[in-house]
Amino acid sequence: MKMDSDALWSSEFVESLGRLAETIEKLQSFVVTTHVFPDGDAIGSQVALHEFLLGLGKESVMINGSSTPEKYRFLDPDGEILIMGRTASAPSARIASAMASAQAVIVVDCAFLRRTGPVFRLLEAFQGPIVSVDHHEIRAFEPRVNIALVDHGASACGEMILELIHSMGGKPGPRGIDSLYTALLTDTARFTGPTVDARVFRMAAGLVDGGASPNYIYQQIYESYSLDHYRLFSVGFDSMRILGDRQGAVMTLTRKMFRDHGIKPFEVEFFIDLICSIKGLRLIAVAREMEKHSFAVSLRSRSDVSVGKIAEAFGGGGHRDMAGMSLSGSAEEIEEILATALCENMGIGVIKSGTQPSESGFRLQ
Repeated sequence: MKMDSDALWSSEFVESLGRLAETIEKLQSFVVTTHVFPDGDAIGSQVALHEFLLGLGKESVMINGSSTPEKYRFLDPDGEILIMGRTASAPSARIASAMASAQAVIVVDCAFLRRTGPVFRLLEAFQGPIVSVDHHEIRAFEPRVNIALVDHGASACGEMILELIHSMGGKPGPRGIDSLYTALLTDTARFTGPTVDARVFRMAAGLVDGGASPNYIYQQIYESYSLDHYRLFSVGFDSMRILGDRQGAVMTLTRKMFRDHGIKPFEVEFFIDLICSIKGLRLIAVAREMEKHSFAVSLRSRSDVSVGKIAEAFGGGGHRDMAGMSLSGSAEEIEEILATALCENMGIGVIKSGTQPSESGFRLQ
């Protein structure tokens, strides 16, 4: 097995990598899936692995529990990813057939199997081996997982997929190159995150040498927003709750806000990046109402407080500086839960919602 000499992998990682490579070589049919509301690392890792498996002459089907965000659809232009909706009482014939034929399921960029959403029901019924390829610091022990390829220090799950491909003597294909560059770009906050080092830039450079177009990929992901996206951000910003002495922020976006602006909830993951640019904020939360009383929450830390630990307390997961979770309740209840959690972790008191708006529009505690 060929390893990337530029990386320092643990013996446990190397052992798991070897077991996964052997599994891929031995078996013929695979399903590749990831978490609901997929981000660039999730879609990028999934598509790159899928293409690699096909290149080996294997059968591979991609199945997800929610739709691919518009800005990442350039990675799956033919719509190969099958979607099992949350309201589906049973999988479609194509999904059922793929699961029946699969000899193994590979779950990428997912710290908890339940985060696959509707696909989790398929995993519970699946009789073959389940593989987890993941880099999240906060993970659950999953007895159902047969092989866990995990590296908490990896900048993105895509980095691990690239290592897998190289270890098997392969190279990412044309789609895989763009997909893996997308994974690195998005999960490192555009190459600015704490896991970014010279090795990550060398990895990205290798993908560019292989044909990845940084300008094209950047435009697809970060320069594809409409005026309505920013009008929605303005509405959310005006009602944003500021915690303590401008140390934390909670933005809650309701279904009505999304409907009023013709925007889908999974199209605004960049809102939290805009809020993070505000000087002085230590902890930030953005809650998006995906379905009635069902919220996807993104968390960011600009301090020594781990939002991964906060997310873990609510059944979510992630990293010290970046994490996510799902919560159920009304918008008011979700805001109060998040404000309380952030304030407690910053060691500041919580003032109940309902204070008067400040001159700037958002509400100060």
